[in-house]
Amino acid sequence: MHLTAPSHILAKKWHPDKCSGDKNECDVRYTKILHAYDTLKDRHVAFWEHQAKAKEQSGNRNAPTPQEEDEEEQRQPKRKTKPRNN
Repeated sequence: MHLTAPSHILAKKWHPDKCSGDKNECDVRYTKILHAYDTLKDRHVAFWEHQAKAKEQSGNRNAPTPQEEDEEEQRQPKRKTKPRNN
């Protein structure tokens, strides 16, 4: 997940001490950037914790998770079926 670099760039741009524009607007935008980063980071961590728990509960840590099974299905080429003659 590539959140850190873009959020760091935006945070530097809108930091109230470094922003050359309206200080109130800079403060509001900086706060929104930090909140968005924290929210997305927390969701990402929660997703991977859920994936690990699903593997652990399946009894086989090497078993694919349902998401990994779906991804594998999507990678498989679709087989063309011939129409049946009735």
